Amino acid sequence: MDYNFCPACSVQLPTTTLPVTCPACHETIWDTPACIGVGIVPVTVRSHMGLENRLLATRRAIAPVGLVCLPGGHKLRKETWQQTVAREVLEECGVIVNPETMTLLHAANASNGNVLLFALCAPITIDDPTSLVHDAEVQEILFLSEPPPDPAFPTHAEMFARFFAMIQK
Repeated sequence: MDYNFCPACSVQLPTTTLPVTCPACHETIWDTPACIGVGIVPVTVRSHMGLENRLLATRRAIAPVGLVCLPGGHKLRKETWQQTVAREVLEECGVIVNPETMTLLHAANASNGNVLLFALCAPITIDDPTSLVHDAEVQEILFLSEPPPDPAFPTHAEMFARFFAMIQK
């Protein structure tokens, strides 16, 4: 990632070559990979057929468009990884999950160098799935009963498979 401005104080930086120290606040910006928090959210959905156990997922409106992934995104500077997952699940799916009840299920290195932290969230119940509101990064919110045929990322495909294998035991 190139930085033209300091992420701490917004002063223009003298160079985009990292690491660089901000001349105003003396914050050092390092060339480090992003930490991505990803939520694995088991849901019980009420439908006309009764209660159905599912996995919360999204169909992407951003690249790779139309493919299925778990809700997640970049960790902000002052967040814990658990707070990142909770924020991203809320932004992308309109669902509140408790960061204090999450378990780190898996950590992986993405091909671009980012670090992915997959958090298993406590199961939740959704009474009215049509009431959920998603952000612009999401085409639709999905409730999966099996791994999708069109996962957006290899690491997500692995986690879909692991989750469904885990609940079938």
